[in-house]
Amino acid sequence: MSDELKIGTVINNRYTLEKQIATGRTSLIFKSGHGRRTNAVIKILNPEKGVSSLAFKQFADEAAATKAMAHANIVSMFDEGFAESGLPYIFMEFCEGQTLAEVLQTRGTLEIAYASRIIWPICEALEHISKNNYVFGGLNPSDIIIGPENTVKLIDFGEARILSSTEIPPLVHGRAHYMTPEQCQRLQIDCRADVYSLGCVIHECLTGSPPIRGDNFLEIIAGHISQPVLEVAAKDPDLFIPDEIGTVILKALKKDPADRYQSVSEMKASLKNAFRQTVPDVPQDDGSAKKNKKWFGWFAR
Repeated sequence: MSDELKIGTVINNRYTLEKQIATGRTSLIFKSGHGRRTNAVIKILNPEKGVSSLAFKQFADEAAATKAMAHANIVSMFDEGFAESGLPYIFMEFCEGQTLAEVLQTRGTLEIAYASRIIWPICEALEHISKNNYVFGGLNPSDIIIGPENTVKLIDFGEARILSSTEIPPLVHGRAHYMTPEQCQRLQIDCRADVYSLGCVIHECLTGSPPIRGDNFLEIIAGHISQPVLEVAAKDPDLFIPDEIGTVILKALKKDPADRYQSVSEMKASLKNAFRQTVPDVPQDDGSAKKNKKWFGWFAR
């Protein structure tokens, strides 16, 4: 590791690098704290990987996107700046818990009821992002933290971009299973990209695998572009996946963005109806189940 990012280093006489907890494509993440923010992290550009002008721009874009969001299901940013070395950093909330990827690795598949308690707050987070004129881009299970008492947070805005951006998003190997057909064809993306990626994540939650698979990166990319997505129930007849939910997933995964839900809000409305028809004890429109703590009132909104 670079001498300027050794454990114990103090950034700008404020943020101590206490422990490295993660490594990104071009950044390092350390447990840190300052003043009352004792449970926080600092994300800083990795000098061994991210010294290009493009890396600096992408990091700045991520900071801008994170800063623009303020939502209960989105990681909070407290500060940003440049270290003495000139490396940019983001000081943000530490989200305790497991990623959805880790949960799926342990469980394989999720029951409909449990999956819905994760999917719903992510819908609300993505809806908030869209209303702020951003696309999250490449949503995948590693971007979702499930914390104490099943709190759900969306993290990592490294692929986020403002809706008016004309830049073509990069092909990211680690997100291949969740990239959209338009991204795979090197086309611009909009909010319907988040619909597709969300469909991929829900598919994996319920079946144990993403909808498009392949032996290598190029096969997965080709699959997103041309491989038909099977009926969800046909993946494994032993899995209980109601037709109402399967229909929502299949529409979200349409190859042509014009055939998908046109927004996360539209998809969220369909999911709400599907879950109400298929999951026991989901609150109804009359508010009779609003006090059901198991559901946190999400479906009563």
